[in-house]
Amino acid sequence: MKTILRLGPYFRPLWRTVTVGLLCMVLYAWFSGFSIGLILPIVDKVFMRAKTPAAATISVSEGIHQTWSETRTALAEGKGVRPRLTEAKTRFVAGLRRLQNQAPPLDILAWLCVISLAAVLLRNAADYGRKIAFVRVEQRAAESIRDDLFHHVVHFPLATFTRIPSGQVVSRMVTDV
Repeated sequence: MKTILRLGPYFRPLWRTVTVGLLCMVLYAWFSGFSIGLILPIVDKVFMRAKTPAAATISVSEGIHQTWSETRTALAEGKGVRPRLTEAKTRFVAGLRRLQNQAPPLDILAWLCVISLAAVLLRNAADYGRKIAFVRVEQRAAESIRDDLFHHVVHFPLATFTRIPSGQVVSRMVTDV
């Protein structure tokens, strides 16, 4: 634990990059939830529904737009975060059910493919951002530690270098950091 606390000064200046990395990690986990395993039950419900849609069907884009508008309205109305989120979730689910029952199945399938592709692309972009952020943090922290170690070694008395082989000092500075 002491070692971790001693590394704090090297990571504090990098808090923004760490925050970006953590945000990308959360986005990666969130978009991973849109996997095929979650979409298959929706496809089954759309194509295995008992009755055909009524004559007055809605288009998928119109249904998505209407669902999104109702969800946004629910988030903007009312007081308190929890009631707003509950109402938004209720309206969102109601909109999806309306789409499931009234939109043409092939249109729903096309939109599901587009949404799945977008989720995979966004998931991969978030994973890439996470990797870049944490590699940057790792490299900059190691650079700061090496700089401090170099300044410390430069001020060693000359007698130290007669006792310790120079290869060992260089190895400590390069690989052990």
